Amino acid sequence: MDSITSVDEIITRSARLYGSRIAYCHDGETLNFRQLAHDADHLAHRLRLFGVTTGEPVAVLLEKSLNFIRALAAILRTGAIYVPVDPGNPDDRVRYILRDSGAMHVITTSASLPRLLALADPNVRFICVDDPAENALGQRLGRRTQRLVEANDIAYIIYTSGSTQMPKGVAIRHKSLLNYIRETVKMYRFDEHTRVLCVKSFSYDASLTDIFCPLYSGGAVYLMDERLIFPAVIEDKIQRYGITHISCTLPVFKLLAHKSAFDPKVYSTMKTMSVGGDIVMPEAFHRIRSKLPGIRLFNRYGPTEATVACCTYEVTGKTVFNQRIPIGKPHGNVRFRAVNKRGEPIGVDEAGELFIGGVQVMAGYWKSPELTAKVITDFGDGLRYFKTSDLVTLDANGDYVFVRRVDDVVKKNGYRISLDEVEAAIVRAGLADECVCVFIPESEESDLRRAKIVAYLKTDGARAQDQETRKKLHLLLPKHMVPDIIVHTDIIPKELSGKPARQVLKRNFLDGINPSDPHAGATQP
Repeated sequence: MDSITSVDEIITRSARLYGSRIAYCHDGETLNFRQLAHDADHLAHRLRLFGVTTGEPVAVLLEKSLNFIRALAAILRTGAIYVPVDPGNPDDRVRYILRDSGAMHVITTSASLPRLLALADPNVRFICVDDPAENALGQRLGRRTQRLVEANDIAYIIYTSGSTQMPKGVAIRHKSLLNYIRETVKMYRFDEHTRVLCVKSFSYDASLTDIFCPLYSGGAVYLMDERLIFPAVIEDKIQRYGITHISCTLPVFKLLAHKSAFDPKVYSTMKTMSVGGDIVMPEAFHRIRSKLPGIRLFNRYGPTEATVACCTYEVTGKTVFNQRIPIGKPHGNVRFRAVNKRGEPIGVDEAGELFIGGVQVMAGYWKSPELTAKVITDFGDGLRYFKTSDLVTLDANGDYVFVRRVDDVVKKNGYRISLDEVEAAIVRAGLADECVCVFIPESEESDLRRAKIVAYLKTDGARAQDQETRKKLHLLLPKHMVPDIIVHTDIIPKELSGKPARQVLKRNFLDGINPSDPHAGATQP
């Protein structure tokens, strides 16, 4: 794989090596390796007819499907940049991503076209994957035209929540994604017999693990609608397709860990399971490990800016389950530097902020050089380092252990969420004169089912009804960013500096005490 310089080359290589073997399956429909290259070439030809050029962002607004896989492959075939847009996002967020990315071409369906016409710039052109006339044109005229894609070229842009009050586009190079794929395939020992159950949304960067790692190794991917994630459905898929690997988000991992009437025979084909993107309680790892001692279990870590995941820890019989589970050691061609407040490298059991260097560090935030400059630094060793704002420690084995964030960005169910972005959206919409959000990790509450975002809304005038407030929030924010609990209050406590006293609000919530307003009320979805 060292000779491969772009992800596009994986498609060509796998078509040659694995031919008619099943590469992807969804709802009974299959796509083999040779068909993927063939279909991608035809769609790529359509894109070129529409004027798509190398290095141009192309947005994809499709539900999880084989057409999504074809669209992603076609974009890479043209040397363009893949920009996923979740169809479930509110209109404002879809509009923002399309405009900020500068995508002048969008791959979608006829059903989504009316919505997109109202949201996108009038000059944006749409390619509908279900348009029979355009598909026929691509079939008649489509021929692969070799486009030279270099390792430093941008492969994709993922929009993620950040400290700027608006989503940020993280631009990742081909060489970064290739290194991630190579390291993951080697670590998980993926091969032609690998069968992956894809339970993640395609708008989430971790889905690239499921899409590309089996593609390179000759394995098969079975796409599963993330809205149907229930233990019984997952177990049915495992048995039906002989699944060997699941890369879990935290909610899926906990569903399996805490499932009663667990039958190990259902998982007889499973070889590996991984979870990442969030803090997982040791109890969940212990439960999975005790139920399925024969599978290899991994805890993964990595911000979007460091290409999906850049650090992995394998949970084994030697793992201590009465303390935080480590995130492990950095992948090949990735370097970690964790420094204390004095700027010195941390020692064992000492806390410090993590900086990530090496090939997997992002090219930058899309069209935001000033914002990029704030988080990219140099330690004098010739590498670019990303300032994570994550506090970590080192254990006696040299493994890194995640402690907490040092800013207002939190991880919930695998998604990175800026509390500042949530607060700003609520105030902009006129739902409150002031809003302060606090995050309650599952480790700090008695309800271990899920972490919570609690929003405190201060309104000088009349308060909107809770039902109306929540309805507007779902129109403003993606589902995973909508606060779980809303508290109406007349007073938000402040620190001496004038900043909101988040720790006071958090402590009051945990203690079951309302803030200063005796008439304050809390609502949950």
